[in-house]
Amino acid sequence: MGQVESKALEAMIQALGRKDGKIRLIYTGGVWLYGATGNSIANETTQFQPMPALAWMVETSEKLLHTQAFATAVIHPAMVYHQVGGAFSRFIDCAKQHKQIEIWKDGATRLPLIHRNDLAMAYRLLLEQPKLTGHFNASAQIGVRVDTIAKTIAQKYRSPNGFKVIPAATVRQKYRFWADGPMLDQQMASPRLQTLCDWKPAITDFATCL
Repeated sequence: MGQVESKALEAMIQALGRKDGKIRLIYTGGVWLYGATGNSIANETTQFQPMPALAWMVETSEKLLHTQAFATAVIHPAMVYHQVGGAFSRFIDCAKQHKQIEIWKDGATRLPLIHRNDLAMAYRLLLEQPKLTGHFNASAQIGVRVDTIAKTIAQKYRSPNGFKVIPAATVRQKYRFWADGPMLDQQMASPRLQTLCDWKPAITDFATCL
């Protein structure tokens, strides 16, 4: 992905760099670029510790922030969900079929969360304010335990079988490096987005919209 994106962006820079003025660009990074935060809460000044497979995204975002072709804002969404899926798709599918929800590695793992509508508003606000550049986190809930998410979804769909914890090694064997992201214990806040854009998420409890 990194090589493909790099070539595409280089072509855009060459094509648009000859025009007068800067083009507004919003680049999507992600919460996984912060790595495991544990009891610390990542904000926009926190140093990135990306998964090796996604390290190229940090390099690309820095390149875009310094190019003369674009006025760039980099947005880092939390785990994005909605009423019937997104980050919750696997849990919801299991609950609907009354199967045990599989939690990867540890039920105490925390996931920062954001509803897709609130994320869409964050993109809109940044698009409308092209003078705002740099990194912006988008997280409505700083960190919610994954076992809390699983229990809430199981209750919503009246699934009697609850959840089970799958060892990290088993998950990695099946999903390879893609398994590492959801197993990160993370907390993330959005002070720049809230302060500079007056962004106020409408949904601050995922359970209210399931």
